[in-house]
Amino acid sequence: MDLNSVFPRELVTVLVVLFGSLCFALFYFRVRSWKVPFYPFYVVSQRSFKVFVENFLLLKRVGLWCEERAHTLSRALVLYGFFALFVCSVANYALNTSALTPLKPQNPLAILSDASSALVFFGGFSLLLRRLLNKRRREVTHADVWCVQALLSVFGATGALYPFFGGFVGITLYALHFVFLFLLLLVAPFTELAFLVWKGSFLIYKESRVSA
Repeated sequence: MDLNSVFPRELVTVLVVLFGSLCFALFYFRVRSWKVPFYPFYVVSQRSFKVFVENFLLLKRVGLWCEERAHTLSRALVLYGFFALFVCSVANYALNTSALTPLKPQNPLAILSDASSALVFFGGFSLLLRRLLNKRRREVTHADVWCVQALLSVFGATGALYPFFGGFVGITLYALHFVFLFLLLLVAPFTELAFLVWKGSFLIYKESRVSA
């Protein structure tokens, strides 16, 4: 299955950059509408990266925002999965000039990408189940939360599954993977994700200044 012949590398790249830029712009204007500083601009430094690793990747402080350990682990799976998937995508784009994605399932980069997508799926689906199985949470959950968690689940699932199918099924799953990514980028700035990103960057900025 030559996905590059169906979805040209250049077209997908342009769409990813376009939707990514639009997501960032929408996020910026939403945060500014809260009349608060846009801290993500202020946290690009070596010290800030160290704070990010300790408090977020190592779950030192981010767990305080969660209600129980399962909630923390689910969010961690999404965070780790997206981070790893981003690294794999950049590495693949730089190393694989003939196609957008590794086409052989045994390719180490393909295995890492599949595993990363699976992490996003399990994290997103766990968050979704956590609300579905609890009546109190179902009643107080806003529509935007359902939307984001559902998009995370199907985005991760399609990304993990498409390399194992050929022909029409594989191409369809691949196309849906990017459709759900673009929808996620459009929806994210209007959900709790925007607040979590702002709150996280504020924490990094505050901790960096304290440790300076």
